[in-house]
Amino acid sequence: ARPDLRVLILDPHNEFAASLPEHCVRVDSTTLDLPFWMFKLEEFAEVLFRGRETVPEEVDALRDLIPAAKNLYRNPNSGTYLRRGTDTLTADTPVPYRVVDLIKQIDERMGLLESKNDRPTLKSLKTRIESAASDPRYRFMFNSRLIEDTIHETIGNIFRVPHHG
Repeated sequence: ARPDLRVLILDPHNEFAASLPEHCVRVDSTTLDLPFWMFKLEEFAEVLFRGRETVPEEVDALRDLIPAAKNLYRNPNSGTYLRRGTDTLTADTPVPYRVVDLIKQIDERMGLLESKNDRPTLKSLKTRIESAASDPRYRFMFNSRLIEDTIHETIGNIFRVPHHG
């Protein structure tokens, strides 16, 4: 036996946990932590649109607003404007941000005079985000404690690294 090897079995019907209890770490929707901010834009949009066709205008708005929310999380006193530099954030950059900051960005954009034509799109996007964040099926993504960078803990829990039996 090689204790340094890991085997990951996806068991959607929970058939193996009972037969290998001493070697098994069960991860289900109540114990899985997979933060929304780790998702790429297209993956996050799939969650928001729940398998339906995406609205390109809403995805474009997300592409602009998510980096601003990430910047707010990194630099709370920086304001809402992004400075383009060597560490440019994109919607796909796996950097933590808060849903409330994303909603704040949407609200601020809706309040701008020049965004009058975009208001219905932004309002719809805001509703989608709030709906997904409050949906119990997505609790594993939008759990309030998942704001910190938890990727090491998540991977460590699934693969038991460091080795714990």
